[in-house]
Amino acid sequence: AAADGSRDSMWASAARAVDQPEWVRLDLGARKRIDRVRVAPSSTQAALFPAALEIRVSPDGLAWTTVATLDGAGAAAGAPVEPRFAATFARFVEVRATRLARADNGLYYAVFAEIEPLSADEPRGTV
Repeated sequence: AAADGSRDSMWASAARAVDQPEWVRLDLGARKRIDRVRVAPSSTQAALFPAALEIRVSPDGLAWTTVATLDGAGAAAGAPVEPRFAATFARFVEVRATRLARADNGLYYAVFAEIEPLSADEPRGTV
């Protein structure tokens, strides 16, 4: 699961014959003020971390705003990426893989070990 607090588990998209966007959405339970999202690759499937990402936020799960874009985002095993953006209030956070990784079998995937929205007001890891 992408938001279970463990980097030993992971979320993986379905195998795709063509590169297409895939996403994971998190419900923070209430509006939180955030200014970055830490996205960690799987330690066992780091090669399947997407090459390009967008971070989108929403106050209600209906209207979405892109707050960060990473191109060439590939992460080394265990090394998360942490796109920063202007602090904003959001209840929902979406990590959208806009360019998937191609596996040795020729299929496309997105694999995340952990997604952690981080608060603009609190120390890291407290949201």
